[in-house]
Amino acid sequence: MCKRRILPVYAKSKDNIVGVEVAEAFKANKNPGANDPLRAEGRVSIRFFNCALPKDTQILTMLEPWEASSLADMIREVYKSDKSAELKLAPHKYVKAGEEIMTTVSVEKWVRETKSGYALKAVRKGQSHSVSMDKAHFLHTAKFLDFLSTIQSWQDVEIN
Repeated sequence: MCKRRILPVYAKSKDNIVGVEVAEAFKANKNPGANDPLRAEGRVSIRFFNCALPKDTQILTMLEPWEASSLADMIREVYKSDKSAELKLAPHKYVKAGEEIMTTVSVEKWVRETKSGYALKAVRKGQSHSVSMDKAHFLHTAKFLDFLSTIQSWQDVEIN
């Protein structure tokens, strides 16, 4: 059996279940050359989904460990705000089949009269997922991101 560190957070949105999963991941160098001894390095993955939608609507993005730490800091900063606030990570861009694809991950606090709440959001190619959560889940996600940002700071290299 293989163990994987993962934090799932689920929320009800209208009649659907939406969620976000934060997990340890890695990036592998599939074709290492003589001048590139790097084989793999740690990453943090974030997957946003809606259970009522097809799998191809999910948004998965990979963060470098320092980005995971930055996202944790943003969660804490938004949490401390007395009013509505939203902070975003720098967009991730890549090219697939000749098309540039951009993904944006953000954290949000909303305040309406005497109520407030929190959310993690992702947007890619017109598709978006917003996962609402309470204070406990929001702050626990920050702690988990901090944890992963440290343990995923590794590289697998060949040393001659």
